[in-house]
Amino acid sequence: MNFRKTTTISVGNRTKPIFESFEKIRPNHLSFSLFLAVAVDEYIKNHNPKNSKITDYDSTSVSSKFPLLTANMDKWNVCVKNLENTELVKLQDKLRQLTNNVTKEVTKRL
Repeated sequence: MNFRKTTTISVGNRTKPIFESFEKIRPNHLSFSLFLAVAVDEYIKNHNPKNSKITDYDSTSVSSKFPLLTANMDKWNVCVKNLENTELVKLQDKLRQLTNNVTKEVTKRL
């Protein structure tokens, strides 16, 4: 990819809603290009199988045992296998709640 001072992107019918959602969450103090770079960086950290850095875990807590929801499934498999029984039950409850919320939202939208 060649980057100059200005790089143009094409926004088609499939990508327009994505960029519109992206723009809604962009903080006012960040330029679109910087925010896009941050989003790309997050995607790379969470989807690159060669990247096993701590950044794949929830950064709200240094001691967090759980990968980000969007992390590679290999990270989740290791996480689940290493959980204590009580932690496993808590995770199951949280996943049930999340599944119910997503199901409810999908039902509303479709």
